[in-house]
Amino acid sequence: MALVVGVLASITIDQVQSIGVCNGKVGDNLPSRAEVVRLYKSLGIGAMRIYEPEPETLLALDGTEIDLIMDVGGAFAAIASDPAAAAGWIRDNVLAFPGVRIKYIAAGNEVEGSDTDSIVPAIKNLNAALAAASRTDVKVSTAVKMSVLGSSSPPSEGAFKDAFMTEVAKMLKATGAPLLANVYPYFAKRDTPDINLGFALFQQSPSTVSDSGLTYTNLFDAMVDALYSALEKAGAPEVPIVVSESGWPSAGDDLATVANAQAYNQGLIDHVGKGTPKRAVPLEAYIFAMFNENQKGGAVTEKNFGLFNGPDKTPVQAGTFAHKEDQQEQFTNGISYTLKQDIYRTSNSKEKLSIVGKPKDSMVPKNSDKAYKQAHCHSNTLNQVIKDPFLADKSAKQGDQEFRGFNNEPNREDLMLIEGGKRNKQLMNEQAEAGHQSYTTLMQQITLMSHLQSYDIYRASLPYCKEDCYHKQSEIYKIRQQMMMIFTFIGNQITRSTNNHCSGVKVSIPITYNRALA
Repeated sequence: MALVVGVLASITIDQVQSIGVCNGKVGDNLPSRAEVVRLYKSLGIGAMRIYEPEPETLLALDGTEIDLIMDVGGAFAAIASDPAAAAGWIRDNVLAFPGVRIKYIAAGNEVEGSDTDSIVPAIKNLNAALAAASRTDVKVSTAVKMSVLGSSSPPSEGAFKDAFMTEVAKMLKATGAPLLANVYPYFAKRDTPDINLGFALFQQSPSTVSDSGLTYTNLFDAMVDALYSALEKAGAPEVPIVVSESGWPSAGDDLATVANAQAYNQGLIDHVGKGTPKRAVPLEAYIFAMFNENQKGGAVTEKNFGLFNGPDKTPVQAGTFAHKEDQQEQFTNGISYTLKQDIYRTSNSKEKLSIVGKPKDSMVPKNSDKAYKQAHCHSNTLNQVIKDPFLADKSAKQGDQEFRGFNNEPNREDLMLIEGGKRNKQLMNEQAEAGHQSYTTLMQQITLMSHLQSYDIYRASLPYCKEDCYHKQSEIYKIRQQMMMIFTFIGNQITRSTNNHCSGVKVSIPITYNRALA
């Protein structure tokens, strides 16, 4: 935690908002998805990048304030060639997780060769699917590496090498999306030994670059501004740049040392709030990466870009920050939760920042099995209310008791839903008069709410489960997809039906609907 925590504690809010961390998964010794999200939250990291949609990660991010870049991963070719595939991808990975703050979708990461012809079609198809779903707040781009430039020095001479990048730039200009760029001064220094090391590490250096009235004191700024110059020449000067990857390895060659990695990453975090000489506005950037990834191919350095070691979450680059943990995790009855975590600012400050306290005991289920059983029982209780109105009172009391046992506090939406069950007999009479079709529609909506309530209780239990409970998430993920399909086909009819014929549950239905799907 040393590398991120101390720096984040010592910089301004604007700088914190400009920094994210990439979350790669090419390793067999990495923490669970829920543990990773908890680590992001505890460190105050406000943004994450993932390289393919993962239901486990998306579930863990649901309801947090962490912004997300999500790559399309292996679906890139299908999305580019088939608008229906793009619509399905948006349905399954964006619409199905309305509580996740998806900021950007990356249609490809460092795409090369003939596949570059698929970038613009992929962006078009994804944008069309988002527009059809009224989610134009999510911006679609592609992540490029510096080799897309035919020239880059001095920065004002930056220009794209291939015509496809001009098409990409114009597409991003039309949609208001940024260009995602992976910017690595490490590789530039490795391939060009004459570059001064301090110039590459944000350190004081005798090397500076003067260009068109601007002065460059570090290599990162020169590289980013070369991309801005290329966008200008492509007719898209308005397109901003988001640095979707940047980092420095801590092992693997002479340049890849803990000290250099520490200096670069701290320098990056301190610097991005200032922008570049060409664009002096805060620059959004993502450090690569959260963890060392022991199964990555290529050079040894590729395995060693992480801020943390995977198995025990210990910081790789200790010393950049002074960090203290008192009993970070305690395992009781299979439950892992943070008890105390004290974080100090940089070594020249003694001010302590306490960010995590002990959770209320009443909010921690006794064990994961009980949490699952309660979710299942609660769902069955709701279904019993639906199926047999004559058992409504008994079922309502049972549901109330089960929910109190889960959380020690009744949930308003749950109680309102159960109250709707009590009046089910009256509703059935009204529906008989209104006609069989409206009755069927009502039953579909109540079943939909039952799925949602079961899903919410299940999701609430996930932060307290051991890793072996994640195999059950696929079932919940399928329920989520089923729920979205039901909404797509009968949403409008449900609204009319509940307004006209369902006074008994008219209050509870919109609450669940808005919370889950708005």
